[in-house]
Amino acid sequence: MSRFAAWAKKQQEDQAEGLVLAGIPIESLPKRQLEPFLVDNSLLASHSAGLRYRSARDLVDKNQALKSARWGSVVWGVLDEDGQWLKLKAGRYLPVYIGGIQVLKVLPSAPPREDSDDEDRQIAENETRLGTLKVPSMFRPVTEDASVEALGHGALYHVVAERVAVREGPSLGAAAVSSLRRGADVEVFGWDDSRLWRRCREQRTGLLGWLLLDHPDIGALIRPKGCPICSRPLEPLCAAAGEGRVEDLRRFLSAEPYGVAVAARDIQGRGPLEVAAAAGHLDCIVWIVEAGADAAEALDKCRDRGESLAQAAVLLAALAGRSPDQAALRAVLAGLAPQERHAAEAMATARRRGVMAKDDLLEAMEEAATDVPDSPQLRPELPGALGAVAAAAEERLQATEATEATEAPKVPKLGVLYEVVYDAIWIRREPNAKGDKLTKRVKNDRLRVLGLDETQNWGKVHVNVREGELEGWVMLHHEELGELIRTCVDDDDEGGLLKPASL
Repeated sequence: MSRFAAWAKKQQEDQAEGLVLAGIPIESLPKRQLEPFLVDNSLLASHSAGLRYRSARDLVDKNQALKSARWGSVVWGVLDEDGQWLKLKAGRYLPVYIGGIQVLKVLPSAPPREDSDDEDRQIAENETRLGTLKVPSMFRPVTEDASVEALGHGALYHVVAERVAVREGPSLGAAAVSSLRRGADVEVFGWDDSRLWRRCREQRTGLLGWLLLDHPDIGALIRPKGCPICSRPLEPLCAAAGEGRVEDLRRFLSAEPYGVAVAARDIQGRGPLEVAAAAGHLDCIVWIVEAGADAAEALDKCRDRGESLAQAAVLLAALAGRSPDQAALRAVLAGLAPQERHAAEAMATARRRGVMAKDDLLEAMEEAATDVPDSPQLRPELPGALGAVAAAAEERLQATEATEATEAPKVPKLGVLYEVVYDAIWIRREPNAKGDKLTKRVKNDRLRVLGLDETQNWGKVHVNVREGELEGWVMLHHEELGELIRTCVDDDDEGGLLKPASL
């Protein structure tokens, strides 16, 4: 039998019997049941441009009139019962295997197709190329078991370079999954350890991969959609704060000494705390303040810019030691996760105690200011007015202190004030170098030592951590590093060094 006769016979069989899937002829299947497949060359490693269409279910019967389905492209069709052939339309097939090697792989995460009455137009859309890249490896699908749900919520970015490669891993040497052209949107998730790459999901195919944020030679590749485009690399900490990615944010904060990471600024000059507040990410606010950011400063800057902070303003005010509306504060704290809520409550309590004396002074000055004449003729010059206010406030405070002194003696604070003289030290749960770490203090920080252990080399302190106020221990002197903390002049009301009996 000639080749043409064999082909004609097979065509008659197809027309008589039809391709059946689960007992249903393929012609009667709605288009929404067509499945997407990736034309994959990762295993075959062919040097050809793509996979040739067949006019029938026969490897020899190549359709020379049609261009190949390019490696890395996505096609839509229905598998036959044996799973050996994919039918895209009448007289157009693709083999699932070549020489026993799979070259078509299903894409289960791809979005569903919309119905279309124009089959030829639909086939053309199915064969839209993802683009070719000048890379040593062929296009490959991501094979790891990962889901968008496991990656958390994403942020929408868009491509600002001419074309970028979506890669299997966070490396320029990783195989390319697909490519994106300028203006294309892509959803990004967390960062890699270098903070130069971000996990991404290619929206059209649903494939997961990695995108480089900035190329060392080309410059910016992707940027947040709707934000001003800048050539300067993005600050990861500020980006995480603005997107509400708590896990990445805490990872970035813990990698730097206390108070260092929060000094980062975005392209608009905003710190991570201001960015998180403007975006309303309350959980991020808690950890940024816990890492050393100034809540009062951030609150004032946001208000100066006219930003409406809503619940973020209530939380910042509490963390700054101010007195926000208690009902609103309770509502804000109730909306936080237990870990963030406990940390926020501990910090708010500690900061409120620390600013009570300052608040009392300001209140006294405000009350005294009401006695200054409002008339321009009677009001002194500005320095004199300020001096009158300060003098009146001082008199009130002296009178209050005198009254308190006659009523009961002041109880001095216990402990000795120490200052950290080494770059950074750990406060541990037990008085030994292997004890669990509670928190960190950096150079020039001060802490009050309440007593010493038996070795006389560990000082007992109280610290505020996420679990609340805890007792910890700090090493005074290290055999190799030398002095870690030393006593300093106490700057509280009593003055001097206050030593308890245990010292």
